[in-house]
Amino acid sequence: MQQAVRISDFAGSRIDRFVIKTRLGSGAMGEVFLAEDCLLRRLVAIKVIRLEHSRDAAFHHRMQKEAERASQLNDSHIAAIHDLIEQDGRLFLVMEYVEGETLRAKLHGPLAASEFFSIAEQCLAGSGGGTSTRHCAL
Repeated sequence: MQQAVRISDFAGSRIDRFVIKTRLGSGAMGEVFLAEDCLLRRLVAIKVIRLEHSRDAAFHHRMQKEAERASQLNDSHIAAIHDLIEQDGRLFLVMEYVEGETLRAKLHGPLAASEFFSIAEQCLAGSGGGTSTRHCAL
């Protein structure tokens, strides 16, 4: 039986043509790393999907469909999807790397009403006003 690789062990490894640099954050689906695209010489963000999700056929299918739909979006409020890679039984979502403070960090403390409405406006702009499209891009 193959030993599961801890997500935190990915720093320094290679996924397809991408070299993982540093960990950027984590969420329910997995962890996000800064990586270098060795072919196009650009920085990208790679979401390493948790192994239990990668092995779930229904999740895998849903992830493929969501990545397909999200890759068709072109909006400055949504990180572009570059690729969905399956390697060694695990899924990797390759996305545009956007520098700056994360929404999670921004929402950590209290917000002034004007700041809240500015963030809400930007979220709605990225979603086209609906929730189903925006959900695909998350």
